[in-house]
Amino acid sequence: MVDNLLQRIAELGFRSLIDHNYFDRLKEVGTGIEKERIFDCRHKLLISNSKMLANIAYRLKDPTNDYYLDDSHSQVHGFIYEDPSGFALLGLIGESNEWLPEYQYLIQPGYLLLTHTREYFANKYIDRLSPRKYLEKAWKGVKKEKDVLGGATALYITVHPEKQIKIANIGRDWAGLYRNGELFASTAEKLHKDGSQYHLCKWQGNLRPIHHKDSTRDCQKSEWQAQAQDVLLVVSYSVRKTLSPAQIFEHSQTFQKYEFSDDQFVGASVGIVRGARSLPEELSDTEKIAIAVKFI
Repeated sequence: MVDNLLQRIAELGFRSLIDHNYFDRLKEVGTGIEKERIFDCRHKLLISNSKMLANIAYRLKDPTNDYYLDDSHSQVHGFIYEDPSGFALLGLIGESNEWLPEYQYLIQPGYLLLTHTREYFANKYIDRLSPRKYLEKAWKGVKKEKDVLGGATALYITVHPEKQIKIANIGRDWAGLYRNGELFASTAEKLHKDGSQYHLCKWQGNLRPIHHKDSTRDCQKSEWQAQAQDVLLVVSYSVRKTLSPAQIFEHSQTFQKYEFSDDQFVGASVGIVRGARSLPEELSDTEKIAIAVKFI
């Protein structure tokens, strides 16, 4: 459609007035909308500076509701950031506000954590910090914000150009490294004795959860060494609750090549999210997110 419009403008003799940067952006937005229609979920690709392919897909609680189209109202957030040398920080952030009365929701800490993480990585990526340190610095920024009350979970992963993977996880999100189609390494769930998850929390007065003193020091840390053709899959708890590690990998292989790329892996995260759509009743209204990374 955009190409047809450009052709018509040129035919009318206004070729010199065309802002090609504007129309390139318009085509990019249109492609994104078309992908969402085909995938039935949001989808992003990482154009990597290193030897890896990466993509992320997420399904909103209610894609037809404009409220949930605003990222600040999402219950889960995913990100992939990379510096010019190929060092990457990726992960998932979840809101942990079930202990708050509905009227107490002000600014959700998870969304602010995402914002501070992006800003800190952009300014300090050259330092190549550990994932726990990035989380610690970003959470410190959240705690300084006004009108913020609530909790957040976080799974942060750094990937070095040498394929070294480091993980810091506080919460119930999951990551697994697959080799030759088999699970090679994965994060383990760490819970309080009462079965509740660890989380980061900003509270006020008596309005606080039982485990309000959890901190980044409670992160579960892992280090893995990947190799060429390994696949790293990262999913929200709502996905992991539904799919086993074997099923997660199986669904990552189900999305076939499509018109936007010749590489089947670009749809790996979409396949996982689609596979998790058949949720049990208690998780039927939860948001779902997956990140897929392939080392080459």
